[in-house]
Amino acid sequence: MSENSTFECNLGFDTALEITKYIFQLIYLVPGTIFIAYMLYVLTVKQWKFYADNFYIRIFIFELITSLFLIIQDIFFGRLTMYIPPLCPILGPYFKQNPSLLKFQMVSLNYVRASKSVTQIFLTLNRMTCVIFPITHLAYWSKYINLVIILNIFLPFGAIWILIISDVYPNPTYGGFSSIYKRAIDWASLSRFQSLYLVISMFFTIIFTILTFYGLRKLENRVKNTEKTLCIVTFFITFGFIFVACFQFVWVFCYTCGVTYPSIYMFQFLTYDFLNVGTPIVMVTINNQLRAHMFHWLKMAGNVRITPVSAIPSKFLPTPILS
Repeated sequence: MSENSTFECNLGFDTALEITKYIFQLIYLVPGTIFIAYMLYVLTVKQWKFYADNFYIRIFIFELITSLFLIIQDIFFGRLTMYIPPLCPILGPYFKQNPSLLKFQMVSLNYVRASKSVTQIFLTLNRMTCVIFPITHLAYWSKYINLVIILNIFLPFGAIWILIISDVYPNPTYGGFSSIYKRAIDWASLSRFQSLYLVISMFFTIIFTILTFYGLRKLENRVKNTEKTLCIVTFFITFGFIFVACFQFVWVFCYTCGVTYPSIYMFQFLTYDFLNVGTPIVMVTINNQLRAHMFHWLKMAGNVRITPVSAIPSKFLPTPILS
């Protein structure tokens, strides 16, 4: 659709089926939103004094914030406008005439997606330094944590600068519409920049993960629970990013796939759901201390056995949780 054309909704989709898709995704997105919001509350307010010196958790908070943002914007805008056909004739022409709001939504969405790639690098780097440099790990992160936060904020702009200077407008998608842009510079593609960030993130993730596992194998008197926790978290997040990257690469480099297999566009969203909702659940599931802070009544009822942090030798685990 040309940016100057009149916006027209695609009336060929079944309204009941499209709304059913939206409701089905709400079944896990809404609980996921509540779960992540509560975890953020525990980490940043309720138990902040306990986690303030845990640099892994401070970076992981960025991961939670980006996940929460992506889910909320999907619930109240992205998938709402895409899967609720009756809204299309009302909101589509409105955003066509008022593109600034749509541009803000698209820029912020893709900024946060790029941010997740950057955060992933620092999370795996933190785990690696904890194992490879157990003595200097805390001093190193104390010195550079502010730089890490700054990079986490500014590096994602490298993936979305083309979107910032381009025009954005609604595009018919399924029974509703989604955001699309017209490149201000022909050679610059948002999807390729996003793919580049995913590739870089995957490269560093794999390297840091290999070094982490190697360091764990070399440790004397290894802490088995710590090794298991690191392996599970690393595997899940890495698998999640591979999942996201595969669909991103198909969308970017297979020009006919989007037409031949239109469901690929929907699966892009589902892969991010897997990463956004799944990562915090895995974190809580495998970590006794965080689980006790979030669900303290389980500890009081005697259903969960909490291993005190002090029981783990500090040389192997300098900070309380997955440092």
